[in-house]
Amino acid sequence: MRASAKNFSRVVPCHNIEQLSAVVSSMDDENRIPENLAKKLACETFFFVSQYDSTIAHWLWSGEFFPKSFAYGGSSEKMP
Repeated sequence: MRASAKNFSRVVPCHNIEQLSAVVSSMDDENRIPENLAKKLACETFFFVSQYDSTIAHWLWSGEFFPKSFAYGGSSEKMP
C-alpha cells in the first residue's frame, strides 16, 4: 500500500470499497483518473498505513526492542 501511495501518479492505492468505487466512476475514456483524486487516495493510504503500523508497534511494545529515542527530520523524539 505504501509503495503504491508513493507512486500515485502511476498506481492508484485503494484500501476500501468506497475508494474503488470513486476510482471507477471517475475514469475517463482512456482509463485515467484525475490527479487530485490519485493524490487524495495516496494521502488517505499514508494515514491508513501509519495507523496500522502504529497499532502493530504498540502491540509489540515491551520496551526492550526499541531505542529509548529516535531522530527524524532533524528532531529527536522519546519513545513512550
